[in-house]
Amino acid sequence: MALGAFADFVDALLYDNARATALIAALLGAHVAVAIAALARRRIPRLMIGLNLAVAGVVLLYKASQYAAHPALIAIARDDLAGNFDVRLVLFEAIVALAAGFALARWRVAAWLSAAAFVIHALAAAALLYFMFTFRIDRLI
Repeated sequence: MALGAFADFVDALLYDNARATALIAALLGAHVAVAIAALARRRIPRLMIGLNLAVAGVVLLYKASQYAAHPALIAIARDDLAGNFDVRLVLFEAIVALAAGFALARWRVAAWLSAAAFVIHALAAAALLYFMFTFRIDRLI
């Protein structure tokens, strides 16, 4: 398997606008279903924490694959650590993955942090879906 194969796979998967819209809608649907289950049970389900961990893991794996395939991106990120979007995204998703891991170990504060990150992920998916329906883009990459 070549360096960057996972990033190339995700890029190819999201290349088609209809397929990307369907995947984002499915992700938002999963967030809504898990949120409804959480509200019905009045507690944070392990499925919510697992979904957070899965989303964070995919994002981190994508960025690691992308940086492995294109080392010049590391120099770009290193030049502007505070202002670079990739650095902030990787840091956020690393914190989400860490909080999810501690939440699975039954740390109460980590469970609440994971729930907050779950809401952020759901809002990001909803905003991206709204953007894709509002603006017609021929391709994303």
